[in-house]
Amino acid sequence: MSIHSAKRTLRAAIAAAAMSCAGVAPELGQSKAAALAPLPDSARLASTLDSIRTAIGATGASAAIIFPGGQTWVGVSGEAWSGTPVTPATVFDAGSITKSYTAALVLRLVHEGVLALDDSLTRWFPELPGGEGVTIQELLRQTSGLADYARHPRFLPEIRSKMAAPWLPEENLRFIGDPGFASGARWEYSNTNYLLLGLISARAANRPYSQLLREFVLDSLRLTRTFVAGEDSVAQPRAHAFVDFTGDGKPDDLSALVPDPAVTRGAGGAGAVVATAADVATFARAYYEGAPAELELAGTTWIERGDGWQYGFGVIAAPHEGDILLGHLGNTAGQSAGVWHARAAGVTVAILSNVHGVRMAEPVQALLRQALVSVRTGG
Repeated sequence: MSIHSAKRTLRAAIAAAAMSCAGVAPELGQSKAAALAPLPDSARLASTLDSIRTAIGATGASAAIIFPGGQTWVGVSGEAWSGTPVTPATVFDAGSITKSYTAALVLRLVHEGVLALDDSLTRWFPELPGGEGVTIQELLRQTSGLADYARHPRFLPEIRSKMAAPWLPEENLRFIGDPGFASGARWEYSNTNYLLLGLISARAANRPYSQLLREFVLDSLRLTRTFVAGEDSVAQPRAHAFVDFTGDGKPDDLSALVPDPAVTRGAGGAGAVVATAADVATFARAYYEGAPAELELAGTTWIERGDGWQYGFGVIAAPHEGDILLGHLGNTAGQSAGVWHARAAGVTVAILSNVHGVRMAEPVQALLRQALVSVRTGG
């Protein structure tokens, strides 16, 4: 199945769902109840997660799988920090998976009339240089041309020197350099786009990003173990971040020195979500599949990334073994995460881990393959 044929199928399903919900404000996570089948072989899935954690070099990991019938399997492996095992309640940094949450929030605000996709950036941030001609839709699609603040040569040295200091998302704006290209000309990943979307949402609604996210996205899904670093009081246990900052080739416990790093707190709508694996999988399934109005917008504006994948509104679309995966990957200081939802198979998989700098696309796909084997064999 190609991405383009999957888009046609997706749009047809969305149209049918939208007709059945005519006149009703779309809510994330609306779905029909399904008869629950027995869970697949938990031991086999747990063994696969253990192997993945070892392969990526993580101290600990948590995973969640939601199967076609709605059943959820949650697995854990390793330690959240020295001597403390990961539990299903352990929260990890979701990193750039936050971008999916921010996109869902923005689209809900568009539905409510608070924002419009063709709003100009200068309407909400007239003080920002280089924002002329950039729209909210271009921020969502990563086609704004705005430079990534996280790649500015002064950003990492400065934030590393102030890891424990207060650091608001607005402080990252001073690291935005000159635009790399004219808005709309092409696709390029930039954390700046989603940092701004979080700030625009808060400015337009006159409420904090975390409050809006809870009201418009999290509460309807009953996601009580999802938080925004820097704005919420993050519940414990929270997995420690591990980074080799001594240079001896072994991961060091960054959180023992800095429990809430500025690089995460300051990421806002680009990367500040902290959650359990089960909450991430539940949200992902709802946004990528279960919200007609949101996905009608996301599913009709895919743009080629240049690497065989496509990008929508905070969503990656990737072909995989005859299916289309929708999802996002995330990395922050000492933590790596990923989530995929297989459209045709109807299986959602999330893995969160406390290892630095691992691209989680393939590890999540490995657990997805085992989940699909379990579905096909019935256990």
